[in-house]
Amino acid sequence: MNLRRLLCVAMAMVMVSTAAAFGTPKIGDKAPKVKVAKWMKDTPPALPGEKGSEKNIYIVEFWATWCPPCRKSIPHLAGLHKKYAKDNVVILGISNEEAEEIEAFLKKGTEMPYFVGQDADMATNEVWMDEIKGIPHAFIVNKESQVVWTGNPLDVDGMEGALKALIAGKFDIEAAKNAAANAEKYEELMGQLQQAYGARNEEQVFKLLEQMIAAK
Repeated sequence: MNLRRLLCVAMAMVMVSTAAAFGTPKIGDKAPKVKVAKWMKDTPPALPGEKGSEKNIYIVEFWATWCPPCRKSIPHLAGLHKKYAKDNVVILGISNEEAEEIEAFLKKGTEMPYFVGQDADMATNEVWMDEIKGIPHAFIVNKESQVVWTGNPLDVDGMEGALKALIAGKFDIEAAKNAAANAEKYEELMGQLQQAYGARNEEQVFKLLEQMIAAK
C-alpha cells in the first residue's frame, strides 16, 4: 500500500472516530460558572455548581443565531427538553450576541423551549470554550457538577446515549475519561502522521498507524 493510500485510510479513521473535542473543560473536570447577562424567557432554577444544582443534569450549549449548524441543532435540543425535562434535565443555550439579536431571532417563531441566555461579556465563553474552535458545542454536566460529555450536539447518538446513562445512574465517568484520553492521543498521532507523510517517511508512517490503531 503506498503512502497516499495509507494517509487516506488514516483520514477515514479520523472521520468515523467519535472523539470528543479537547477544549476547556475536559471530561471529569468541575463545570465552570455560567454567567448570563440576560435570560430571554424564563430563568433556570439553578445553574451548575449553585445551590440546588445537585438535583439537575445540565446540557450547556454554545450557539449563535447566524450559525446554520446551530439552527439545525435547535430542534434536537427542543426534543431533548420535551423528553427529559421530567428527569430534571436542564438545557442552557448560551449566545454571546447582543440580547436584541437573540430576541429578534426568537420572535421569528423558532421554538426553543429550554433556557436561552446572553453571555455576560464573554465571561461564560472564556471559561467553557477557550480551546473549542467552532459552534454549536455542548457539554453535559452531572449532578455532582462534573463535565461528563463534550462535543457537537448534532452527535445525536453520542449525546443522548450519555444523557440516558446518567439518568439511569449507569454512566461510567472513568471509562469516559479514558476514552477521551485515547481520542486525544489519536488526534496527536494524526498530526504526526501528516508530518511523516509530508516528509515521505514511510517507516514512520507505518509506525504511527500502528500506534493509532492501538489508541482506538
